[in-house]
Amino acid sequence: MIASIHGACIGGGIDIVAACDIRYCSKDAFFSVKEVHLAITADLGTLERLPGIVGYGNAIELALTGRSFSGTEAKQLGLVSRVFDSKEELDNGVLLIAEGIGLKSPLAVTGTKAVLQRSRHLMI
Repeated sequence: MIASIHGACIGGGIDIVAACDIRYCSKDAFFSVKEVHLAITADLGTLERLPGIVGYGNAIELALTGRSFSGTEAKQLGLVSRVFDSKEELDNGVLLIAEGIGLKSPLAVTGTKAVLQRSRHLMI
């Protein structure tokens, strides 16, 4: 599953993109684990998956402060793989990537994903 993010990615949006296999955004994207500002706890989707993506220290800082961060910082944190200059470039670039993956052997793609999913639980 590929996430293509532009504009605001807040709260539940973080839940969704953290569940995706690959994430891309445009320069204008911004992100926030904002639930702490609303006196609630982010649901398990964000708090469970985000540390594995951006590291525990970064995840706890983002979750406890609720601060907004840019697409560029999301790239630095490892939340997204690439930042595109505009929504149009994002849409075109993600389409090309998705088409490229779609041209690969379905067995190879699903097998690769399965091995990577199993192995991530073994990483320390």
